[in-house]
Amino acid sequence: MAGEMGEFETRVRRAVRNTLYATAAFVLLWGAAPAAWRPLAAGLAVGSFVGVYYLISAARQARQAGAVAVEHARVRPGFAAVSRIAAVLLMVLLLSRHPEWANPLAALAAVWIGPALALGDHVRALRRDKS
Repeated sequence: MAGEMGEFETRVRRAVRNTLYATAAFVLLWGAAPAAWRPLAAGLAVGSFVGVYYLISAARQARQAGAVAVEHARVRPGFAAVSRIAAVLLMVLLLSRHPEWANPLAALAAVWIGPALALGDHVRALRRDKS
């Protein structure tokens, strides 16, 4: 079981690192983009940064669920899923009020970059284990 948790932690760290790389690329794109494209690049950067929080929060919740299932540990209930939804909604609401700063649709789409990278990493590991 310890090996599986170590692998889980490695995958979470890899997904967070790759999402932070994507965020940095979007910030660089924002700096290099013409003025008309800057809100799109800023939306992608903000959304992918919120996606990092989303990944960390989801990983923490998965760790807690694993502890409850395997060790019958008591974990105080939290509001992890609610806080993730609230963070995304707050981001979209703030950016909707100021679309000249960042594109809210681009930000909403970029939130899912981190989970998509984590899923891709998992599929890649399954294929590697299969062969």
